[in-house]
Amino acid sequence: MKENYKLGIPIAEGKYASPTECVLMCGFLVFHAKNVDDDVRQFARRVLDIVFTAAAQNGFRRADLLETLMAKADPSPRVGKLAGQATASIGDNFAFARVVAHAGVIAGGKQ
Repeated sequence: MKENYKLGIPIAEGKYASPTECVLMCGFLVFHAKNVDDDVRQFARRVLDIVFTAAAQNGFRRADLLETLMAKADPSPRVGKLAGQATASIGDNFAFARVVAHAGVIAGGKQ
């Protein structure tokens, strides 16, 4: 099963994203996607919540700063760096997918 995540987190048929990219996409959906359905926004919010909680449990202490910068649409490389630190604290792609699955969110967008 772990082999399935070598390319990243499946986000669409044949498409993969890194855990960092997943966090940044969820931040966009939560804070800036104006025409997104409410259920999609809530889905993305759940992902952020569970990822930030898991990252904090593994020593990442800047989730509040990361969330603030994402909410402000900060274009600096700092946002990506913080998102990378958060996801790295969780582990590899498979570990990230397991954490997200605990929130009732399954890679590929199915629940």
